[in-house]
Amino acid sequence: MRRETNLAALLLVVLFATAAVAQDQVAKPIMRIYFMPFANRTYAPITKDNIEDASPFRIVLGRPPKLSPLQPSHPLIAKLPAMLRAHPARNSLDEDFIRLKVLVDAAAFYVDNTGIVLEQSTGQTFQLQKNEMEYIEQQIGNLRGVVDLDLYTGLPRQAPR
Repeated sequence: MRRETNLAALLLVVLFATAAVAQDQVAKPIMRIYFMPFANRTYAPITKDNIEDASPFRIVLGRPPKLSPLQPSHPLIAKLPAMLRAHPARNSLDEDFIRLKVLVDAAAFYVDNTGIVLEQSTGQTFQLQKNEMEYIEQQIGNLRGVVDLDLYTGLPRQAPR
């Protein structure tokens, strides 16, 4: 009986250790981007609540677990949050004209059609310059046509049937 108990305990330890290692092997999204071109006009307001559904660009940037942790991440992961925080402003976000939502780490950023940025966690606002807005549109537009990989397996994503 004691031997069976020891064997069961050993089996549980092995299962939990395997589960922990497997969990470390699963890639986690590093950045999520929901984007609608800044110049787009819509009949219905695009707000913080519906930008994810309304945006034609939905991007998840991450690293599949099979790649080396030393492999550099996509340049937007470092550059975009820095760009969004670069120019403090006193203007307020136009809540009916949201064009960009960026989720990175624990931060959420919303950008309206004029380039006003709201960092949700702090309530601070910033102003994107025209060239920065063009850069964001260009970088996100360059991702169009890129194969959509399942972040967790590194394989092409299967369309729902």
